[in-house]
Amino acid sequence: PRAQHAPSQDFSPCSEGGPFIVFMSNLSKAKVRRVIERDKWACVYCGDPVNEKTARMDHVLAKSNGGSSKDENLVASCARCNGLKWDYSMERFLERISEKYAVASEEAEHFAKILRRAHETIY
Repeated sequence: PRAQHAPSQDFSPCSEGGPFIVFMSNLSKAKVRRVIERDKWACVYCGDPVNEKTARMDHVLAKSNGGSSKDENLVASCARCNGLKWDYSMERFLERISEKYAVASEEAEHFAKILRRAHETIY
């Protein structure tokens, strides 16, 4: 179910596959644009293009960990990277990505083995 929000409030969906989450943004449109322009209209983590509607303002040091909303602590990110980073430190975020990549690589290797075996057996 979607969370309720007033039409005047900013909101964005969580890309982590969870429920629709409302984020109250106290960032001005000018600040958001300034950060996106500084980051060259791209997600700082993966490089995918972003704009004022698709970008998520990521707090490098999460507010829940004492971070501020000053420009130097904000970066433009895509929804997917923002959902993956959550409130992790950069070090933990990169560890998490490495862990996910390792699992995906192991699964890809196993799936390739299944396909090779199926091809040898069936054909």
